[in-house]
Amino acid sequence: MKPSVATERLGVLLYDDELDWWAGALPAADPPVTLHILPDADGGPDASVATAVAFARELEGWRSRATTFATSRCLEDYNGAWCEPGDEITAEAFASRIRLESIGFYPGGEFELAFADGGLFAGHTILVPGGLADGFEDAYIAG
Repeated sequence: MKPSVATERLGVLLYDDELDWWAGALPAADPPVTLHILPDADGGPDASVATAVAFARELEGWRSRATTFATSRCLEDYNGAWCEPGDEITAEAFASRIRLESIGFYPGGEFELAFADGGLFAGHTILVPGGLADGFEDAYIAG
């Protein structure tokens, strides 16, 4: 088993042999957000931890921008295919229903945010991949 990792911003991250990642909860997040730190090419956590620490410094800004981005990409899907005619919702209502649940961090500044759908898409997760340098790449309904 690989050793745990601890940083002031990320707290303690425990290695999971079955999933081959370190996991924990972001201490500054309210509501709580689960973290997954994927190994570098050498099997260690350092590059992914660096990505997570940089992200955590601006957590609320990233969360807000990701919520806005996911809303801009997924609202039309909800209103066009997932709700009954006449039950369409606004962007504000959509954004208020989704909730950031977890973030996977990768080497090279990449990450993937997973949002709970708030019942909008029958329990499917909304995924928002991106990177520290370029922001968000996409937002889509998983599953």
